[in-house]
Amino acid sequence: MYRVIAPSKTTCEICSESREDISGYLKVCKDCIKEGSEKAKKLIFEAHKKTRAKIGLPAIPPKDPKGVKCNFCGNECQIGEGGVGYCGLSKNVKGKLVRELGTSEIGLIYAYKDPHPTNCVAAWYCAGGTGAGYPKYSKSKEGPEYGFLNASLFLGACCFPYSLLAFYPCYLMSDVDFTSKKFAEECFQIAKKTSLKKVRIGNLHLLR
Repeated sequence: MYRVIAPSKTTCEICSESREDISGYLKVCKDCIKEGSEKAKKLIFEAHKKTRAKIGLPAIPPKDPKGVKCNFCGNECQIGEGGVGYCGLSKNVKGKLVRELGTSEIGLIYAYKDPHPTNCVAAWYCAGGTGAGYPKYSKSKEGPEYGFLNASLFLGACCFPYSLLAFYPCYLMSDVDFTSKKFAEECFQIAKKTSLKKVRIGNLHLLR
């Protein structure tokens, strides 16, 4: 189910301009964000900090000089006694690093039922998204399936191809509109100039 956005304007706390494409949670317009003023950075960080606090996570990777070091990712957190890492999965329990999920023994998996045609980043080469698996793995002989559901599984710390989508996990910024076709194409061209190999634009039927 796609979210429906009711048009509403938010005023930027820096330039005082009111626009529909300003998040009511962030309260900073994209132009002021791009300018990178200290006030813009402060407002963005405060929103970031408040959001992470809601789910019990630190605003920045902890660097307690007396804490235990975690090397699971590039943040290299140093977690104080009784604290958690930036991801929330690594903990300091009585001076020892404990990680209950996202290890080689126990995976961290998120799943939901996804209607076809899907927005999944793997849609461009999966059986249900292309019809390539017909008749064994797909209900459609040509093109993506319509009217079916797939089990969309996400494995924590897994690397995916770079797929530009019309919508995205927005959490507290649900008043922001979908990605525009123009912006998606600009991002696509920039990504292609980097070392990224598997780049595509998804949800073409939703871009406008």
